[in-house]
Amino acid sequence: MFFSRTHVNCTLMTEKIKIVFFINTLGFGGTERQLLETLRGLDKERFAPYVLSIPADGRLREAIERERIPG
Repeated sequence: MFFSRTHVNCTLMTEKIKIVFFINTLGFGGTERQLLETLRGLDKERFAPYVLSIPADGRLREAIERERIPG
């Protein structure tokens, strides 16, 4: 099957780019706040962000969940 360059570009544009953020705490320090601001600033139509943290509890968790970011 052959695809034109236009078809390939359109197909690639519909799939979101997955980004995983790893962090070792969900407290509310400077690094954690920067992560939250980064998540808020991402174009959700273009990117699919995920947050992974061990441990998974902390003040930042609620803020991330309010932004509807999977973790």
